[in-house]
Order: sequence, then structure tokens, then C-alpha cells
Amino acid sequence: ILLNLKKIRLKLLSEGPETLKLKASGVKEVKAKDIEKNPNVKIVNPDQIIAHLTSKKAKLEMEMTVEKGLGYLPIEQRKKEKVPVGTILLDALFSPIKKVSFEVEEMRVGERTDFNRLKIAIETDGTITPKEALQKAAQILVEHFQILAKEK
Repeated sequence: ILLNLKKIRLKLLSEGPETLKLKASGVKEVKAKDIEKNPNVKIVNPDQIIAHLTSKKAKLEMEMTVEKGLGYLPIEQRKKEKVPVGTILLDALFSPIKKVSFEVEEMRVGERTDFNRLKIAIETDGTITPKEALQKAAQILVEHFQILAKEK
């Protein structure tokens, strides 16, 4: 179940953490689309299987907290947080990027042939578009370079 939960791709539309609830019972294939609707969270892959309930008496209830972040945050770093008894923490993977490739081509502009063109291909998990990913990456780079430019 935990591995399946980690495969759910979510787009958080608010800034703060959001709570999602799931209740299922009986013989059923439980999917991400069975999570109760939250106006601040979009489930990008609603057909992601979470669990298979195989008994009429089976019940599955869970409450999940989702939040925004950057990169990867392993459980070990989150264990310092105070969490209620019965809480299971998951590694947090905040990167929506699946694959990036680039190619530099020679290019001609008028009579000049000493120009280059950069082609970038970005594949995301659907939580953001490739254009948004490139814009965010450029924004982060600019912020880092501004810090470096101010250092003496």
C-alpha cells in the first residue's frame, strides 16, 4: 500500500499542507480516485491502484497530509517531526521531472554560422507542464546566481 501511495501524483493548489481522506470497504480495487475530493488538491493519475480489498468485511481508512516541497525528503529527516501514534511517514518525492535531455546544434543566422541552438526535452509526471518546469528551474538558477553575484 505504501509503495502504491508513493506513486500517486498530486498537484497542490494551495500553499499550506492539505489533508486527504480515503474510506473503502468490501471487495474492491481501491484507486486514487476513491480519495475524497479536496478542492485544493488535484489527483493527476486517478487510476493509480492503492490496494485490493478481497473480503466483504474488509475496511480501509486513511488520512493523508500532502505538502509542497523541493527535491527528495527521506523518512529519516522527517522522523524528527512530532506525529500522532499510528502515523506512517513516507519518503517525500517533490520532483515532477521524469527525464530531461538536451542537444546543442549549430545554427546559421544570415551570413554568420557561429551560432548555436539549445534544444531541451523535458518529460514531467503531469503535475506541471514542461514549460512550467523550465521556468521554475530558470527562476531557481537566477535566485542562486543573484546570491553569488552579491558575495564579495
